[in-house]
Amino acid sequence: MPGKNRFNGTCIDEKPPSTGFSCGCIAGAAWSNGDCVGNGDTQFNGDNIPATAAILNQPRGVAVDAGGNIYIADTNNFRVRRVSKATGLINTIPEFVRAYDVLAGPEGNVYFADSAGTLYTYNIATATVTSRQLPSLADGSTQLLDAQLVGLALNPVNGLLYVAYESDPADTTSAFGGAIFSVNLSSPDPAVLATRFPAGDLNSAQCIAFNRAGEAFISTAGNRIYKWSGSGSPAPWNTGSSTPQQGAAATSVQFGVASGIAIDAAGNMLVGETDRCRVWLVDASTGTLKLVAGNLGWVCGSNLDAGNPTLTQLNQPAGVEFGPGGRSAFIADTNNNRIVKVVLQCAGA
Repeated sequence: MPGKNRFNGTCIDEKPPSTGFSCGCIAGAAWSNGDCVGNGDTQFNGDNIPATAAILNQPRGVAVDAGGNIYIADTNNFRVRRVSKATGLINTIPEFVRAYDVLAGPEGNVYFADSAGTLYTYNIATATVTSRQLPSLADGSTQLLDAQLVGLALNPVNGLLYVAYESDPADTTSAFGGAIFSVNLSSPDPAVLATRFPAGDLNSAQCIAFNRAGEAFISTAGNRIYKWSGSGSPAPWNTGSSTPQQGAAATSVQFGVASGIAIDAAGNMLVGETDRCRVWLVDASTGTLKLVAGNLGWVCGSNLDAGNPTLTQLNQPAGVEFGPGGRSAFIADTNNNRIVKVVLQCAGA
């Protein structure tokens, strides 16, 4: 079946035009340890097996720690999975957690949240999981029952964890929808409502990411990415209305539903357009777009092309993440039940 393709490609030097990534290699010539993670099926088939043989089910989030270990929000298998860089084996961290995102913290913890408003912390050193229930209102009076906590990000400036909150069926106020909560990880204090989206916007939050200056970029279901300084209301970052194209200024386009955003230490940004089945890189030095995977024709599918990721088809990709040093991109290819790795730089990838 298409989802079971295997490639052992290495970076291939190619003169422009290519995707424009450094050293002239075709981004995506090598996948994770020579393969995609996941085999395209949907029925859980166990742990302590090669990740390339694992069956994922609608994975929505992916994270990579400093050591290159991969963490997967295996959403419809109700698990969070860890792929060891050293062995290539996949295992479950906790079961019975329907996680929508996963975050690898620099201090050695992994964070994930579920559809019931619960935030979990996995301590890598002790292999233990703790949880805390988040409130939904500023006074902490209501818990996030049946809420989808869809995005997690650490602010490198103040050290707080921020949670993108998509919706709360228990809250019927017309102004309430997408919101961002902050969590002090060193304190048992309840989460604090950090900001809500301006009235009138399609205010379903999708994802949040911070740059090194502590500025947040928040995507919504309304085709916009918002920039937020940490106080006041977020403001639209991409204010244009043109269709995303290679080389276009990122702020001049109107993205589709961007369910995934990631920012590396150099300020480069990944944007996953879920409904258009593609992932972009926003070059920090130029502010322009480069296609990472998918195609310009909005064609969704499952085909993998080991020689050119812009001929690779995705199907409703959600979470995106940079690998160590920003040398690669990991994509939660949700409806293909797999994690795809695209090499962005040949050296050290």
